[in-house]
Amino acid sequence: MPRGWVYEPVISNYESLIFYNALQKHPDSFNYQPIAIAKREETGIKYRYLCIAMPKVNPFRPSHFADIEIYKPEMGRPYATCIYKIDFDKMFPHRMPYL
Repeated sequence: MPRGWVYEPVISNYESLIFYNALQKHPDSFNYQPIAIAKREETGIKYRYLCIAMPKVNPFRPSHFADIEIYKPEMGRPYATCIYKIDFDKMFPHRMPYL
């Protein structure tokens, strides 16, 4: 039975390498900066990175948060399985305005 997600307070150098290798050839119009990580052991290891997504070319596009899931098989290269945009405006539509 697989364990649940384990949240880490710091992203190690190895986990950063996993992240950048998995996204190296992924076509996207954003650069991602990981700020938090969770992992879960299965046949390999699944990683979830909370990231800030910044536009590569158009500086007028807004940045956002993203949840990127990466799978690292026991033998083989890591790859991204899901890139999910986190939109706080949709999550909290009735927030109070600033005073």
